[in-house]
Order: sequence, then structure tokens, then C-alpha cells
Amino acid sequence: MSSFHQRHSLCRCVLWLFVIVGASASPGRLLAQEPEHEHEHGEHDGPIHFAHPLFTESPSPDTKLRLDYLFRQVSAGVHEHSMRLEAEYAFTPSVSIEANIPVTSRSESGTSANSVGSGEIALKLANYGLADRGLLFGGGLALGVPTGNDRKAIGSGHIFDLEPYVDAGYKHGKAELVSFLSYSTTIHRRTDEPNEEDVALAVSGLYHVTERVESLLEFQTIRTVGGPEVGRQTAAIGAGIKYHVPNVHQLLFGLGGRVPLTTDRESEHEILISALWHF
Repeated sequence: MSSFHQRHSLCRCVLWLFVIVGASASPGRLLAQEPEHEHEHGEHDGPIHFAHPLFTESPSPDTKLRLDYLFRQVSAGVHEHSMRLEAEYAFTPSVSIEANIPVTSRSESGTSANSVGSGEIALKLANYGLADRGLLFGGGLALGVPTGNDRKAIGSGHIFDLEPYVDAGYKHGKAELVSFLSYSTTIHRRTDEPNEEDVALAVSGLYHVTERVESLLEFQTIRTVGGPEVGRQTAAIGAGIKYHVPNVHQLLFGLGGRVPLTTDRESEHEILISALWHF
């Protein structure tokens, strides 16, 4: 069996596993428990809901729109400005679909290029079996789609990314802790392009300072497990703040920054400005 078909079969099995896990959450139990803060929850939220981090994903299925501006100092003389639009819809408290697409401007050595980058479609699943203890477990599958531009080195116009993941969240009082563990690989490569396989861990801690203000501390590490750069590891740490607009609690603004912790790095530093509208 070819390498592609092996990975395809593996990802398909992982996806069905998560579907079974997500479906195992008892509907009766979901209806029997009331949300902690009704004004923060949408129609399809479960008995426990996690606020959305800035750089990390939330384990809770949401219905929302999000607009991000991201500045990345990739290296000396190379920087990127990106605008990303994201939409997520929760079909039930346990299942949502999310899609996003960025538009990026990249400057290097006095020249600049602008293009749509690689987009993403993701399935998110959640299990509320331990919600009464403040715990949520889930997972899903993200598919990176080739909407980018190879010639301008902004995303890819032909490579697909597959990224199955598992996640967990713990909520106690005003504090929330979430973590994501994922594996990613690429398919539909050209014959001269090496395979890229990574394992990533992302952790976010959030604290509700007041009803309107949330503070965040986030960490991410990525280790290459396949391809010419096998063994390469990067790590970065970020901090941020989110603000709920008075009288329009569905609208949030966030500001965050992230810097590398390792010699190998994805960028020198990042600044993120985000606006979220929860339905």
C-alpha cells in the first residue's frame, strides 16, 4: 500500500473514532444542566463552555465570526501582515465546522507580494461526560486547502495539510486551562517536494479578571518527526488580553503578542489583534 493511502486510511480511522467519542455525550445530560453564565452562551452551547484563546483554539464548539490581524517578523528584513476571516457553526453542543482564509502581504529585501494564503476547514467534536467536574475532552480533524500562491511563497496552491488532533479543557472558578495535541502531514506534493510531518502541543491558560476582561498566557511547541528537518523543534510563548464590549457582550476584542523560546523559530515575534462575534 502506498504511503499516501496508508495515511489516508489512518486519518479516516481517527476521524471515525472522534465521531463516535463526540456522539457518546448523553443528550439527556446536556439538557439537564444549565450553563453557568447564560448571557455568554449561545443556543448550541453545552453545559460547560470555554472562552476562546487568542493563539490557541477553543475546545468548545461555537457559532461565531472572527477577524484577525496578524503581524509576523519572520526574520531580519522579512515580515508579513495578514488578515484572516474565520467562521464557525455549531450544529449541536458536540459538533461544529469551522473555516478560515487569510490574505497576506509579505515584504522581503525591499520587495513585497500580496496573495490569498492557504485556507482551512476543520471539524471539532466535544464530549461532556465529565462536565460536572469542569472537564471537557474532544478532538477533530483540520484540512488545509491549497488556496495560496506558490510563486509568491504565500501558502500553497497545490498542497493539502491533514491535521487530526485531540484536546482537553479544565475549568475551575474564573480560571480555564485548555490543551491541544496534533499531528500534521502534507499530501498532493510534487515529486521533488519532501514530506513534512509535525507533532504540536498548544496550551492556553485564561483567567476572568472581571466580567469584561480576560487575561491569557499561551504556549506552543512543534517538533518535526518526518522530512528533511526531522528533529527540529520550535517553541513560543504568548500573552494577551480580551475585552467584552459593554452592552454588546457577544462582541469581544483581543490583543496578544508571542515570542520564540528556541533558537529554531517560526518567527522573531508576532502581534495579533482579534475581533470575535459570538451568536
